[in-house]
Amino acid sequence: MMSNPYDKARELARAIAVHPVYRDYVAAKKELDKNPELKDRILELRQKQLELNQAYISGKKPSPEIGEITLEFAKLSQKAEAKDFFDYEARFIEMFNDIYKIIEDTLQLAMDD
Repeated sequence: MMSNPYDKARELARAIAVHPVYRDYVAAKKELDKNPELKDRILELRQKQLELNQAYISGKKPSPEIGEITLEFAKLSQKAEAKDFFDYEARFIEMFNDIYKIIEDTLQLAMDD
């Protein structure tokens, strides 16, 4: 019997939810939530990063804001809660990207046959 990809996706989501990388990320986010000012600064940084990425994608030259964003990231990273959040988020994104790559590679192999 063929397995249902939707069921497998739910199974994958449950596996991710209990994985230490995800749990650490959630715990770091909860710690960050206790400091609304710091959380707001991170959200502002993210908005600037998003705008910069959109400008880059649309072919605009890098703005001087990139230096400001880098400096703000460095300042925020000096605070333990922010550093932990950034570190755990990066690990989660890496895991997520690895999973995506596995799926992509497997589907590409199927296309090549």
